[in-house]
Amino acid sequence: MEFPLTETALGTDKDIEVDTAAVCDQCQGAGAAVGTPVYPCHSCSGLGTSGPGPHGGSSLQCSSCHGSGVRIPSPCAPCAGTGRVPVRRTLTVRIPAGLRSGETLRLVAHGTMHLRGGGRGDLLLHLDVDEDESRA
Repeated sequence: MEFPLTETALGTDKDIEVDTAAVCDQCQGAGAAVGTPVYPCHSCSGLGTSGPGPHGGSSLQCSSCHGSGVRIPSPCAPCAGTGRVPVRRTLTVRIPAGLRSGETLRLVAHGTMHLRGGGRGDLLLHLDVDEDESRA
């Protein structure tokens, strides 16, 4: 995201729009159509992982449920079974004084919702400073 030099030099509050995801209102993040069941995955017994990796060691993501641990026979239509829908949100971000191009701001818990209601991730805002004040 690009900011004028005066805003990054002095610091400012800035409203930005971000495309992210929110919990689906229809299924409340479950991913299943209202009134239909969600079952544990039969391949991984609901763990989301299966067996050791090809060289021993850690387990692999279950190929049947793609790591979710569940089987949804009737997915929710608005979210296609993911439990989240795309949204555009406006956030007010505090830009601290002295930030330079290439730096990143981490906005904790302002990112995309994890699948099936697992909480919101962090939003990383990469900064570019426009040092040409004639365009400000």
